[in-house]
Amino acid sequence: MGVKTRDELEIKLNTEYNSILNELLLKLGFKPVLAIAKKRIVYKYRGIEASLDELIGVGWFLELELQSDEDREVFSSLVKKLVVEYGLKPVEKTYLEICIETNKCRGKLD
Repeated sequence: MGVKTRDELEIKLNTEYNSILNELLLKLGFKPVLAIAKKRIVYKYRGIEASLDELIGVGWFLELELQSDEDREVFSSLVKKLVVEYGLKPVEKTYLEICIETNKCRGKLD
């Protein structure tokens, strides 16, 4: 079983910057595709973060993130246990891909 990785940049924005950032992205050539609504409960264990996400209109997903290389073995063991013992199946698609494919979680684009 493989582990999916992506480069991400997370920036916390003040509310007043939302419209400015929206304008900037549009001017850079980005186009709005979809608004996604989700609820998230975050759990932490050692160097691992587990997010239990409800993708509104679709269902529940578990996202595991290794935050410390020191806990790589614990992480691998946990993933194996979830897959082998509990029968959970890894999802290869992003939330955006799932929403587009199912057409069940379209939110309002401002």
